[in-house]
Amino acid sequence: MNNIEIIHGVGRTSIFVSSFRLYITNMYLQLVKSKQVEFQNQEEKDYMEFYLKLVGVHNQSDHLNFPKFYDPHAYHFLNTPYAKKILSDTAYSLLLNPEKSEELEKFLNEASLVEAWSAIFGLDNILDIGIRTKFIDDWVLENKHLKQLVIFGSGLDTRALRLPLPSTMTIFEIDLPHVVEYKNNILSNIDVGKISKATRHSIFADLSESQWVSELESRGFNRDYPTLWLMEGIVMYLDPQSNSNLFKNIGLNSAEGSKVNVHTVGTMKMGISLKFEAENPAAKRLGLKTFNWGMLNDEFGSKFDNPSEILTEMGFNKNIKTFNGSEIAKILGCSEIQNLLSEYTIGEK
Repeated sequence: MNNIEIIHGVGRTSIFVSSFRLYITNMYLQLVKSKQVEFQNQEEKDYMEFYLKLVGVHNQSDHLNFPKFYDPHAYHFLNTPYAKKILSDTAYSLLLNPEKSEELEKFLNEASLVEAWSAIFGLDNILDIGIRTKFIDDWVLENKHLKQLVIFGSGLDTRALRLPLPSTMTIFEIDLPHVVEYKNNILSNIDVGKISKATRHSIFADLSESQWVSELESRGFNRDYPTLWLMEGIVMYLDPQSNSNLFKNIGLNSAEGSKVNVHTVGTMKMGISLKFEAENPAAKRLGLKTFNWGMLNDEFGSKFDNPSEILTEMGFNKNIKTFNGSEIAKILGCSEIQNLLSEYTIGEK
């Protein structure tokens, strides 16, 4: 496997998202350690105690109203030479003063992964992805009675492992070969355990093409079963024609009662910048500007100003609802979190 491919394009973005989930995990474990949050069951206790021994907890923000979840796999996805190369390249691209290069190098060599990544991205970006992760986690759990979950552009998502999903569910994760192999190689070499009892299948596929349908069927997908379809962080990377083909094939392979969740970014929203000025103390000391999602604007092939049309195109005409990030933050009790760019549209066939 040529892991170097993870450094570029959408594979690199999956590393970014893992860094946000690492930070939220660390914040969550701060509450566990201070006994402000209790373990829900023995499996969760064992899971977290393993992680605490391995990674520890680093003191970060005291932002109590953050979206609470934990992803102990995120650390492992980031603790590789390839992920650290992405960290270094991104940090140097944000360096405003070249004279600080040696100080930045020293910081990257000595800081924990939590400290290093949070210096680059800032709290706004981290909480944005935190809101997104928690909202989708809850949506999956609310629908865990369905037998099939298909995750397009699954990246380094670990819902199939970390959520309490039943043995009656089968999860199909679809992504580019180098992303799937990077993820599975790491998972096969760590012993974090899993809470989920669901069956997980990994599928190599380029979603700009249609072979993913036959690949799904070859792994046991049954189009007669109502299915959960999740498109998180993917449709914006596809061109309009590829998206149209994807939506059409989802519609053709969805039984009545199937549900969909589509994460989109609108044309106007990509014109709104999160703060460039760094607030993290380490970032200020090093002279780093904060990473901004607008920096990836040229990589996006599609933007959606009326995402409900996507569901109509797929034949999902029941209970269509679109939520923006701020609305979801309010639902999750995190209403003071602002500058959220994404939208999420759910519906049922």
